[in-house]
Amino acid sequence: MKFDIEFTPELVALIVAVGLIIIIILAVIIFLYSRKPHSRRFRKKWTRIKSKLPKEDQWVEALVEADNLLDAALRKKNYTGKTVGEKLVKAEKIFTDKDEVWFGHKLSKKAQEKPDFKIKKADMKRALLGLQKGLKDLDVL
Repeated sequence: MKFDIEFTPELVALIVAVGLIIIIILAVIIFLYSRKPHSRRFRKKWTRIKSKLPKEDQWVEALVEADNLLDAALRKKNYTGKTVGEKLVKAEKIFTDKDEVWFGHKLSKKAQEKPDFKIKKADMKRALLGLQKGLKDLDVL
């Protein structure tokens, strides 16, 4: 079976137009997907963290998970460093309230270092709100 296709200027223009439309559609899809890096996954994990708040014995675990979520968001946004602290230093300019983000991170570090660490309710609330602000500033919540 042999095909005789005559490439007229109209056919070439049509092929080019279809190709451009496909490229534009793919570019829009890639742009929309990359705008919020896996935000659904972040929101789901944040909801799971918040579900631990009514039980005081789960506060440390929730705080550490929130800090780990911040670390994951920083990595997704391509902030590099060996520690969360190093990544936070590089990302400080994007945070609307960097002191509160730092407070949440530092409290999480204390909780990880001391197994019998007790968190005051006011500190827990401040830390989680700070970490939440950081996640929102990173555009994952």
